[in-house]
Amino acid sequence: MDKDGSQHVEVHEAPLAGALALATMFSQCVEAFGLVHTGSSAHEERLLLVKLGLQQARLLIWGDIVGVTSPPSTVTNRVVPRHPSATYPDINEPTFFVRRDPRLDDPDVRQKIEATLGSIFDRTLGSGQTRNEMMSLYGLRAPKKPDIFREPAVDTNRLEAFRERFGLLQQVAEEYAHLGPPRNNSLMMNSWIIANTARFDKFISLIRDAVDSLVDLMGVKEAVDRATRMDIRALGWHVAPDWYRMDADRKKLELLKEVAAVDHPEHLDAVNAAAEQLQAYHVEHFKGGSGSSKSQKATSSHASGSNSSGKKGFLGLWKKKPSTNNVNEELEPQRSKSDAGLQHPGSQDMSVLEPIRSKSLGDILHPDPDEAREQPQGPKWEALPSGIIVRHDQYKGLARTDTKDLVQ
Repeated sequence: MDKDGSQHVEVHEAPLAGALALATMFSQCVEAFGLVHTGSSAHEERLLLVKLGLQQARLLIWGDIVGVTSPPSTVTNRVVPRHPSATYPDINEPTFFVRRDPRLDDPDVRQKIEATLGSIFDRTLGSGQTRNEMMSLYGLRAPKKPDIFREPAVDTNRLEAFRERFGLLQQVAEEYAHLGPPRNNSLMMNSWIIANTARFDKFISLIRDAVDSLVDLMGVKEAVDRATRMDIRALGWHVAPDWYRMDADRKKLELLKEVAAVDHPEHLDAVNAAAEQLQAYHVEHFKGGSGSSKSQKATSSHASGSNSSGKKGFLGLWKKKPSTNNVNEELEPQRSKSDAGLQHPGSQDMSVLEPIRSKSLGDILHPDPDEAREQPQGPKWEALPSGIIVRHDQYKGLARTDTKDLVQ
């Protein structure tokens, strides 16, 4: 290595090493939230897991605001990703980091942040107790079998985005200071399941106090609350109609509503708005909200006639059967539900309308029976002179280029 390269590494090694160490500790803390799972499908355990996931989302937002995964401004503020990802798909253009809060590198503030993060993800240090004893104190235990109930994080998008930014910071540390990823020294890298809901609820309260202390330390409470409400409302928006994704978000919103009503009332309006948006989207795409789908269902039901009434599906067993007196009243002629324009009071009943043919189909011709018998059935083709081969590239129309003149 030449002299200039050696100076380049030595100048950036110390600040990048400090930034990478803090980001690694933050990553271990955030990933530790995903190691806790429910031991059963009970509602109370799922509710506690959502409470824990909400604190994970608030901690991720705090890290994004202060720039915990950004390198110091004295090193660089951009990097070209090596591999494309969902957040950074272009590997030819540089990606800019969020501005790093200079207080993260202040020794006093840095010490408080590290102590708070350590209290969240690793409470066995300096306690004189084993890992199992400490986790049992907080209502957790190691799973006896691998088939535990794994619930996704409350905010999977922000978690994936953090992982990608953390990878970019590691890339900068490797390129500018030849620093590799540090060893994972966490004592809580195994999965845990909820064994005691009352104790685990107290554990979540301790984690919430730790996250609140980080937010108050950096003075970003308003920004964290605003971003949290935006993330909650994002659960009600879907680019594509994915039923399984929408159903999972609906269940999250139901649990978040119970959590917000007690612990975070400032987020209750965002939860209700997301639930209303999700319900409207579901009705529009999966319950025949459009007029065309309704007309298709009505036409198919009339076309099937009495044959469909004799076939009962599995879901039809719980449908309310109409009484025999109202059967004739419910049967309506074909196209009786078509839009006939504005109806005035005193007009005739819609049920007396006769089936009509759509004007877009044209008239029905009734040829002479003898003449129709003489005409051959099927499409008619014009006869071509014998010995002539018709090709598609021999058409001499406007703006037509011959095959021989095409440039590949």
